[in-house]
Amino acid sequence: MRAGGLVALLSLAGYIAVGMPSFPLLVTALTTILLFSSLRFPRSRTLLYLQIFASTLIIPSLSFNVQSCIDLNTIPWIFNLILVVSFFAVVSIKNSIFKWIPTAILTAETLYFPIFYPDQCKNIFLGSLPGIPIIIVLAISVLAVRRREVRFDEFESLEAARLSQVITDIDTYREFEFAQVLRNVKKFTDSIVTENLEMSAVQILNLEIQKIQTFLVCAEYFDSNLVRNFYEFMRDRQSRGIAGRISILGENINDLDAKIDESKLVEQLTLVLADSPASLTLVKENILEVHIEELDSSRRIKTIDFDLENVQIKVESNF
Repeated sequence: MRAGGLVALLSLAGYIAVGMPSFPLLVTALTTILLFSSLRFPRSRTLLYLQIFASTLIIPSLSFNVQSCIDLNTIPWIFNLILVVSFFAVVSIKNSIFKWIPTAILTAETLYFPIFYPDQCKNIFLGSLPGIPIIIVLAISVLAVRRREVRFDEFESLEAARLSQVITDIDTYREFEFAQVLRNVKKFTDSIVTENLEMSAVQILNLEIQKIQTFLVCAEYFDSNLVRNFYEFMRDRQSRGIAGRISILGENINDLDAKIDESKLVEQLTLVLADSPASLTLVKENILEVHIEELDSSRRIKTIDFDLENVQIKVESNF
């Protein structure tokens, strides 16, 4: 199509040289410009329809007041441009009926207007008429290839969507089971009857349960450096007999890795928490909530907020 348009563009100078009338020359130039514009902006329906309309006016504009065959000496060249536009119309128009109308109009023009030409010019289209069925066959072939590609792309899209849904279902199932395990651990912890156990045994049991919970919570996010550092930090404290729980809320926790210096954050938490029992909550909105647990709950709660490497750390403690 670009080659055909380029030939038509280069031929404009020749049309002027042989004395083509101004109106057919204007229509031919407009059709050529619109063809290039349609190739540049293939989604524009307006450009497509304008170039088709302009191309159907070329032969009629040349057929008025034909006195001799010299008046038609540019038709075989212009016919190539019209064929290119017809092909472009077939492969670009989605409506299965309307897409063939420009080709039908072109065929009718090549049969109707020669009736009014001088006798020696009536067969001027005979050399060009085979181009119409060739264009039709070529257009049908292109459309068939497109349909196969669309069916293949549709199959690939459906398969990708199915696999994505399977992965989503698995993730949902895994998250549900994680939550169920955590609920069961918490329920088991809350059901312990402390009157029948020594306090030391209760504390040891709670610590072991908290270790299990820490692993279950963090295991899904071990690809995050931040989560792995939190896991090691919490397990170290639990191994030294310091109670604590960890929670992770939200998604895309890995996005925080690039914003946080994990070693500096763990060092800061170590200083803030010391050996006090504490629970940590990592929230995807760049927030780390730390609650320091104190035995004396009668003291009022004081909140300390500070920033560390673009992460807000919220510390609540009973002082």
